[in-house]
Amino acid sequence: MSSSRSVFSSFVFLFVVTGCISQTRQPSAAAQQSSRARLASASNAHVWHMHKVDVTTPVVALQTHGSRSIQGMTMLVPSDWSFQGQATLPPKFDCNYTIGRFNFSTQSADKSTGLQVRALGATVWSTNRPALQQIQQMNQQWAGTENCQIQPPKSLADGLSGAVSMVVENGHAVGGVEPVPGMNEQLAASTEQANRMLAQQAMQHRMPASRLSAEAGRLRFTGTMNGKLIEGWLIAMHTVRSDPSPGGPVDLSDIPLFAIMYAPPGKLDSSEKMLSAMLDSIQINPQWTAYLAEYVQGIVQIKQRAMNQVAQIYANMAADNAHAAQQQAAIHNDVANYAKQVHSNVAANRAAALDHSSQQFALHMGDQAIYSDPTTGQSVQMSNQYSHAWASTTGNTNEYILTDSPSYNPNGQAGSAGWTQMTQQN
Repeated sequence: MSSSRSVFSSFVFLFVVTGCISQTRQPSAAAQQSSRARLASASNAHVWHMHKVDVTTPVVALQTHGSRSIQGMTMLVPSDWSFQGQATLPPKFDCNYTIGRFNFSTQSADKSTGLQVRALGATVWSTNRPALQQIQQMNQQWAGTENCQIQPPKSLADGLSGAVSMVVENGHAVGGVEPVPGMNEQLAASTEQANRMLAQQAMQHRMPASRLSAEAGRLRFTGTMNGKLIEGWLIAMHTVRSDPSPGGPVDLSDIPLFAIMYAPPGKLDSSEKMLSAMLDSIQINPQWTAYLAEYVQGIVQIKQRAMNQVAQIYANMAADNAHAAQQQAAIHNDVANYAKQVHSNVAANRAAALDHSSQQFALHMGDQAIYSDPTTGQSVQMSNQYSHAWASTTGNTNEYILTDSPSYNPNGQAGSAGWTQMTQQN
């Protein structure tokens, strides 16, 4: 399937979340003052006072079945901006077993500039009617936990154009879909690497190889947000995993990243660098990734055991009811093929889930760098679009200054705290 084919699930955003905690940050008077002063001595340079925020989610401990909390992600936002975020743990699985992605919104104090990310799920499409019937049967059999949507494909351009009016009040597209700076090149390389891994896995199991295609794009728009006129970008990344199946491949379509950047009319271009840098600063906690992998694996194993039992019952019934050897052989063949296909589909879904559940932002982050604080030894991931970073010397590990000015020194100019320059790791 061509990577230009895209399923956008009609852009119906599911915000039904079980087990989530929202983080809301309101600016203090000191933070507002320091942020207002961020350009005071930097001439034409960009200087931003940043604050680290996080999304921490209460979950069920898989070993003890008690309760625990896991910090899923952190990111840097301007110190006078608000932030709300939550992790999605939906009650039903989509076609890709997607869980643990993040919805968040951060915006300036006057609500005129901001960044939103919305967690979307995966859908399926195929010209293989028996495969689609099997998926429908799975949805019925596992109605309490399965909701694999069957959706015909759309182009990326059509999907983004149709989304503008749905996610932005009075939204109208301006121009056509463009490449995403810094993302499309990395996306191509990552896709090639993923396909090599899929080919190796197929060789090990002596099975036909699945294949991944991917694309990214952005669409400029105008509209209204928080009652204010804005212009912005819709940014989407889309992947299609084509799994071989008797009768024709089955395509799993996923949108790992859907973001909305916006600013007042005439100020989008000057704000874009900072909005992109905020996406670059996102870090996903490996502990969160490991928890999701273990959670999905447990669900898949339970389902696989149940499927194997059902397949064996059908096999026994077929053997009892078959009167001719030829009929019996044919029925056993059908049952064996059914069981093999179910196992293949579940394994593919599980692999897709573990590959993509925690990769919501990974392919966007082509411009990130690791900076270390020479006084504490602590490291933090930030955008490398700003070649100079400063950390607070007060022991506060949540406050940073980013600038592209080699001469700017925040000491005495940004708040009352002292600052030490960080070094970028190679």
